[in-house]
Amino acid sequence: MKKIDIINAVNALGKVRINKIKDERVKFSLVQAYRKLRKASKDIDDERKEVIEKFQKDFEEDLPEVQQFRMEGKPVTGHNEFLKAEADCNRILAKMSQEEAAIDGVQPVKVDDFLRYVKEDELTLEDIDLLDGIVLE
Repeated sequence: MKKIDIINAVNALGKVRINKIKDERVKFSLVQAYRKLRKASKDIDDERKEVIEKFQKDFEEDLPEVQQFRMEGKPVTGHNEFLKAEADCNRILAKMSQEEAAIDGVQPVKVDDFLRYVKEDELTLEDIDLLDGIVLE
């Protein structure tokens, strides 16, 4: 699955109040899935932070002035190298989010079982879609 899908699934699954789920099999499957997805998500976040920190270190002199321009709503002028590197950094981060990552051992839960226990949780249809095929079958 794509790294962005892992991050999105963690965010959606994080909204579930696990103590409301009475079926131990469903609860166990969701907890196990969340733990595995959350670990992978942290690893992905660490990779992203590494790229961002490298960019910020390389352009630490330009960064305050560029941020000031942006806070004032002014166009960023005189920092062409910074802007090019920023665009490159954003492309790298976008490409990283589309890379595949393996998550082993996730036991999907039937959608009907899941929905039965999350009635009171603030999940959207988009959240369900983000979990579909990853945690839900």
